[in-house]
Amino acid sequence: MDIKTNKLVEEFTLQVITSRDPEHALMTVYQFFKKHFPLNLLNIPIYDSSHGTLHYWAAITDEGVMLVDEKVKLSTAGQKYALESLNIRIQNIAHTGRNPVTIDTAEHFAIKESNSTLFVSTKLNASRYGIFGLVAWGLGRYKKKHVQLMENLFEPVTGTLRHILRQLEISSQKKRLVTENQELRKRLGYRIVGEESGLQEVMSHVDRVAALDIPVLLMGETGVGKEIVATSIHQRSNRTAGPLISFNCGAIPDTLLESELFGYEKGAFTGASEMKYGYFEQADGGTVFMDEIGELSLKAQVKLLRFLQTMEFQRVGGKRPIAIDVRVVAATNRDLDTMVNEGRFRKDLWYRLNVFPIHIPPLRERKSDIPELALYFARSKSNEMNLPYDFNFAPESMEQLQAYQWPGNVRELQNVIERGLIISRGEPLSFSELAETRTRAQEEKPFSTSTHFPTMDELMSQHIRKSLILSKGKIEGPGGAAELLSLNPSTLRGRMRKLGIKINRMPS
Repeated sequence: MDIKTNKLVEEFTLQVITSRDPEHALMTVYQFFKKHFPLNLLNIPIYDSSHGTLHYWAAITDEGVMLVDEKVKLSTAGQKYALESLNIRIQNIAHTGRNPVTIDTAEHFAIKESNSTLFVSTKLNASRYGIFGLVAWGLGRYKKKHVQLMENLFEPVTGTLRHILRQLEISSQKKRLVTENQELRKRLGYRIVGEESGLQEVMSHVDRVAALDIPVLLMGETGVGKEIVATSIHQRSNRTAGPLISFNCGAIPDTLLESELFGYEKGAFTGASEMKYGYFEQADGGTVFMDEIGELSLKAQVKLLRFLQTMEFQRVGGKRPIAIDVRVVAATNRDLDTMVNEGRFRKDLWYRLNVFPIHIPPLRERKSDIPELALYFARSKSNEMNLPYDFNFAPESMEQLQAYQWPGNVRELQNVIERGLIISRGEPLSFSELAETRTRAQEEKPFSTSTHFPTMDELMSQHIRKSLILSKGKIEGPGGAAELLSLNPSTLRGRMRKLGIKINRMPS
């Protein structure tokens, strides 16, 4: 390089190094190139060859820096041209209207002016290439001298490009995903209780499907832990470095569904004072967890199906489609198969979501998990509430917890443990109220509207079992089952033998 070029390189490097933040650095770079090149627009995208997308991070003009964070899905011709020219360090396109890549981008951003472009590309990893693009209105604006000067500036430009892209990616994640990332970091420390016992089969399915990047449908009763399983799928997938965005479909009114899922442009409607990213766009590069998918209206199902088929959408008030890359995990406590037959859920959406279904069993079918879950909730809730006393469990507490049927599943167990911690005031945790709840349910059961009328032996068996629960399995002595039933202990034992009731098989 000659002395003049060396000075230019030094000037450029010094200005970038002294920049305070990405936006200031970008404007500094723009002003530098404006002195030495024809320039109306400087843009910085990343080309992802594995998905055929140009991800634009910034566009700079005389008016300022715009952090656009937007993807353009290239056409087949655009992708072919991009792949063929990836290893060309500097390209001079005299007429962008004749190049398939610039045609795609001009159409996406609605650029009508004839223009020419000079850009530098550098490989970031196996499939991603950083682009530093100069655009000038008019045809053939960049000459041989401009190409030669860019060649001399290649090393500092590509070094600056890598530095700014890293800053922009970090800045974007901080601004858009701070809440989601905090939640994700919180979940990352969780080990799923029961993954080696009651949930062993579920976690086996999770391990099989996590890396496959296909839709997953989680089915199970309310409170069984579907969101925790969805989090585990995300953590074990190739998308673990990306965001996990969760939302409840039933909590979004139809009138807000489109703007919540797909976002909106500034000025799209009254009150839209700034652009908003929807849930799907926030999850770009990661996973979106759609809980209670069965609560979506038929109108909402149509919009969701259209997105899942193309992975493209338009923000409310937007004029161009936006391509994103997300993995969908859906969950429901409803029987979607029945809903399809009844016309309440679209069959085509059901087929698209039901690629790999996983059924999560209710807590009553995996009672072996209860002791470990109880201990986990007791520890976490004690820390969360900053209790001034230590917790411990009474000897009979685990039997009480395992005897209960848990209609509210793991969520109900968590609430019971939390309540027990609050009212115990340091005394051993005991859950006798669960036995009373169970007793009331059993008392009501024989007189329900069921067509089965219980026999005397069935009624007697239920009554003896209730007495054994209340006496904690004790037959003789004060507070024993015989005393509660006003029977001689030997008489009670005889009736228990006749009815097949054994102490070591407490009613469950």
